Amino acid sequence: MPRPVTSGVSLLSLPAEILFDIFGYLVKSDIKSVRLVNKECNRQSSPLLFDRIYFSPQYKNLEVFRAISQSPVHRNTVK
Repeated sequence: MPRPVTSGVSLLSLPAEILFDIFGYLVKSDIKSVRLVNKECNRQSSPLLFDRIYFSPQYKNLEVFRAISQSPVHRNTVK
């Protein structure tokens, strides 16, 4: 049985810009999973998670909006 070819390069050894581009092809549910891998994956993929938010004037929605707006990671990624 042939052995798989390995290049010796890990995903996390790629530059941050490349990781961000790669993670940009993922759907939201996969981005959520990537965030759980480690701190670097969380840091690189989190800005992709919230590009838009929708809320109604209900208390819980206002709490979520407040949390996003106060997050240093997410507050600049929402359009």
